[in-house]
Amino acid sequence: MTEDYATVMGLSLRAGRFFDERDGPNAPPAIVIDDVMARSAFGTTDAVGKQLWIPAMSNGALQIVGVVGHVRHWGLASDDQQNVRAQVYYPFAQLPDQLVRRWSQLMSLAVRTSVDPLTLVDPLRRELRGASGEQVLYQVRTLDQLASNSLARNRFLVVLFSVFATVALLLACIGVYGVLSFLTSQRVPEIGARMTLGATASHIMRLVLGQSLPMIGAGIVVGTIAALGAGRLLERFVDGVRALEPATVVAMVAVLVCAAMVATYIPARRASRLDAIAALRQE
Repeated sequence: MTEDYATVMGLSLRAGRFFDERDGPNAPPAIVIDDVMARSAFGTTDAVGKQLWIPAMSNGALQIVGVVGHVRHWGLASDDQQNVRAQVYYPFAQLPDQLVRRWSQLMSLAVRTSVDPLTLVDPLRRELRGASGEQVLYQVRTLDQLASNSLARNRFLVVLFSVFATVALLLACIGVYGVLSFLTSQRVPEIGARMTLGATASHIMRLVLGQSLPMIGAGIVVGTIAALGAGRLLERFVDGVRALEPATVVAMVAVLVCAAMVATYIPARRASRLDAIAALRQE
């Protein structure tokens, strides 16, 4: 990393400093670590002044000069699922020659701009090519594109589950409506008798709506248990999915109750408008 990397990428400095002119080729080997590695290696985020031994980078101890905030290099959704999350930043000026040759084809160039970054691609290609014309810039991506791509799988799953949930809610409403319509049709003579004895339309509607409450309550209990189980299952197999929160469960139950009551209202209203004499003749 060069000394401007932290500024360009907006890294949050937690302790110490980032690389500067003091970390030249002849200076003692220095590194910057993230707060995840500071906690895992030293039990604290204040690791400035301590040393690490990383054989692939240096034969001796590496001095920690700064601690920065963790960066989600693996993606916004999958970073927390990685077994290895600790990050080490090494000054480019002190990078061993063998590592430069080995990783020269995989180097990345980070650029911060106040204009549309895609308008600077051609000037960057020409500048990077240089006099020899051997350096090539490829796979140009903005941070917005990288962030969006890292969430593409989760976004697809959300859309897919939303479609399934909508279809399931619609089928549930149709099922509630069908069952209550059938049960109400079986009670038409009873409803006619009640209306003959003075029952009003509001009484008939309350009668039919009350008939649906046990069914709705049982569905909510079974559905909530199934939703909690499915949430645990998705938490294990889908990155970024967390267990249901109480507020989410309450909102889900409220939506289901409203949908069920809407499906119940139609047969209840139809029953309240029955003609008492016609209903009695269906006996």
